[in-house]
Amino acid sequence: MIVNDVYCITNSFKANRINANNQELFVYFVIFDIIFSILIYTIFNMTNLSIILPDTIAEASTKVAKELGVSRTEFIRRAIIHELDNYKTKSEELGIIKSFNAMKKSTKYSKESKKLIDSLFTELPQEEDKWWDK
Repeated sequence: MIVNDVYCITNSFKANRINANNQELFVYFVIFDIIFSILIYTIFNMTNLSIILPDTIAEASTKVAKELGVSRTEFIRRAIIHELDNYKTKSEELGIIKSFNAMKKSTKYSKESKKLIDSLFTELPQEEDKWWDK
C-alpha cells in the first residue's frame, strides 16, 4: 500500500501533515475543516435576534435580498452594518465640528494661529546671487 503525504488546513490556518491513501481523503479533510471553522465562528461570534417588521418592509427586504443573491438575514445584517458605519462617521464629524468651535472661542488658539499666519507673510532674507555656482 502506497501512502501519499498531504496537508490539511486547520482552524489556525497552519498546514498539518497527514498521511492519506489518496487525494480524496485530503479533500474531505479540507471540506470538513472549512465547515467546522464556519460553524464554530457562527456559534461563538453571532447573536440571535428576533425583530418584528411591517409586512411592507419584510416583503421589500426579501425582494432586494433575492436580487442581491443573499438571504434576508444577510441583507438585514449588511443594512445594520451600513447604518453603524454612518453613525460612527457622523459622530466623528460632530467631534471635529465641536473641536473647531472650541478653537474659535479660545483666545490662546486665536493668538497662536494669528502669529503663525503672520509669519507666513514675512519676507525671506535675500540670498546671494547664484550662490550655487560658487
